[in-house]
Amino acid sequence: MRCVCLLFLLLSQMFSVTFRWPQSDEKRPLVPADLKRFVIGDPPQASARVALPSNSRILRRESLGSAAQALSDALNSKGYADQKWFIVSRNGIALEGIAVMTRLERIDDSGKPVVAERFSQEPFAPDITSLTEYLKRLLANGSKGRYRSFFFYLTFTMGPRQTAPPRVEEMNRVFFAGASGGPAFEKIEVLLPITCTAYIYGFERKTADGQITFISNDAMSGQAHLVAADLWAQLGSE
Repeated sequence: MRCVCLLFLLLSQMFSVTFRWPQSDEKRPLVPADLKRFVIGDPPQASARVALPSNSRILRRESLGSAAQALSDALNSKGYADQKWFIVSRNGIALEGIAVMTRLERIDDSGKPVVAERFSQEPFAPDITSLTEYLKRLLANGSKGRYRSFFFYLTFTMGPRQTAPPRVEEMNRVFFAGASGGPAFEKIEVLLPITCTAYIYGFERKTADGQITFISNDAMSGQAHLVAADLWAQLGSE
């Protein structure tokens, strides 16, 4: 708990500097040095994806910070309280946006979250470092079925490119590496334009003792996943 509080304090201090959308003759805002450990580049190849419409409830905000706060609130309202936040920068120097990843959850074949054992058997603890232990908790009862994680990219540059397909261990490693609690949203005053793309990562375990495999081409669209998660009404068009 102390580490989480210290991390949140650090983020609050870092974002006390106001970043505004640069003019053509100005330098773009830089990634603060103390936040470089939270930097990510392009996302891994996703099972599905969808760009939120320009009149989205999230994008009709005054700044990147207010959009991030609205996205965080929307996720919280639908049970995605465990969020990990990142700084988006392809070169590790120029600030290009922020991203948030949700914790891996169990879903049914229609994409709706499974109420029983939706997340791991025990409350998430940021100090867990063993991925093997985490997966044992997640699959404590030998649960077979489908799993999903959302990765939202809020950026004010060209949309990210997808890279190689992920493994479930890699997605969990990324989740653990993020900042808990989120940044001090109201201080991130990078102005519009902002784009938001939702990347959906699906995994499947076909037998109780089988391996979890990545779903490279999900039959469900990105929007269908957001609808099934009851998020589209919060994130879609106003």
